[in-house]
Amino acid sequence: MRFLYRTIAAGFTLLVISAGGPLSVHASTLEQRILAASEKLEQGDCRGSLKYWDAVLRDKAFPNLTESARDATYNLAVYCALRTNQDDRAYRYALGGTRQSIGTEFLWRVRFSTELDQLRDVQAVETAEAMAMHNPAALNEMPVRRLFQLEYRVSSDPQMHARLLRVVAAPSYRPYDVFGASDGFRRKYAVMLADAGDIAGALELVRSIEDPPNLLKASTDSRLRAALPPEFDGRAQVERSLAKFSDFAANHPESLAVVVRVAQHQRMLGLMEEALATLEAARPDQPGKTAFVDQDEYIKWWWDEMARSYQWLGRYDDAVAALRAGMLIDEYGRSNVSQTLNLSLAQYRFGRPDDALATISDIEKRLNEVSAYGRMVMHLVRGCSRMATGQAAAAQADLSYAVAHELDHQEALTTLQLCAGDLDGAAATLIRRLDDPGRRAEALLELSDFDPPPATYPTTAADLRFAQVSVRKDVQAAIARAGLVHRFRLQKTGF
Repeated sequence: MRFLYRTIAAGFTLLVISAGGPLSVHASTLEQRILAASEKLEQGDCRGSLKYWDAVLRDKAFPNLTESARDATYNLAVYCALRTNQDDRAYRYALGGTRQSIGTEFLWRVRFSTELDQLRDVQAVETAEAMAMHNPAALNEMPVRRLFQLEYRVSSDPQMHARLLRVVAAPSYRPYDVFGASDGFRRKYAVMLADAGDIAGALELVRSIEDPPNLLKASTDSRLRAALPPEFDGRAQVERSLAKFSDFAANHPESLAVVVRVAQHQRMLGLMEEALATLEAARPDQPGKTAFVDQDEYIKWWWDEMARSYQWLGRYDDAVAALRAGMLIDEYGRSNVSQTLNLSLAQYRFGRPDDALATISDIEKRLNEVSAYGRMVMHLVRGCSRMATGQAAAAQADLSYAVAHELDHQEALTTLQLCAGDLDGAAATLIRRLDDPGRRAEALLELSDFDPPPATYPTTAADLRFAQVSVRKDVQAAIARAGLVHRFRLQKTGF
């Protein structure tokens, strides 16, 4: 650590010297403050160093430094503020640094992350816009999950949602993203453009999309379908994408994210054994294995993908073990709710409703960590499991909650109604989705014809009843109004 401080301090001193020429009548004072701050850094005294950085930033000669020297100042001030748990101070420095110059990736990340963590969504959108304008490279380096998190939160505000999507759907936004989230942004913004009457702009945006799940969703959207060839073949698209990611994986053995992505594509193609083999070959916990550079970020999704592959192969115990391993990994600083919900879903599907209820009971103890979408999944599993264990009366509370929160996760409501044997209610929910321009494309995708799952993958009562509901005359009429369902030579998984 001492070496790190010395290196930072020496590098900063060189930056200051490189400014060249007299700084101002206050130059000697500025230089003394910089050297004092650097010396404190070398001693590992961030708190003492901050006293001098404050004075440096207020010095009248500071704006005369080179941009790189100013950036270095802000970087070190933010670094020390974070090291001493002064998050608000770090944010103030990051804000100053990104307003006075292009700003470094580090400064932009601190500014954006602080706003996001403090639920200051309007400012976070403004920061994303500023990054796109002044330092697009910093925006591309921002973790996509953070932008996805913001997009989810502002989706209920049409104006803010449009402003953010305009940024992340732009051609200049090309993050390192093997999960297709940026293509999801582009598809959503294309829908906005189409609804606003800019059909040409919407179709042009769709033509830039490569991610198969987003292309499949576009293929069932009457507003976007024209961007795809009439003979659009979803399987061929997945095969092309798999080849691309397989090549990427071969050339980037340090990436765990791409391993997960390859396995997802293999599952979509029905290659379940191959998907499991892909994941097994990359086991991060095998002896002598060098850690992946993105292991901290994607290890939980590697376990989740292992569990999904095991389920499709009928290996229930292995799936549960994988999910429990994933549950031990924090989810962005909080307990892992996603894998816990996925465990309850697996337990219900494989005929263990009592185990599913026990898992849901654990989730209820940390309800404040569960999103609105996740709460609908929780009620779906609990309601269906209660019905499976003869607790129909208790399940009505879950059904009532789902009805009251339908827009949080309409598919969950439909499934819960199917578990209850309420075919009329499930049909009505489906018809509402098909008649809603904003939701009909995903409903059509859900109703489309996919390859049958392997015999090793259990079929639930809800699955069987969904097939009954989908051929009802009222549902078929709604499908005809909404567009068309398609035949995809793929497994209904991975979307």
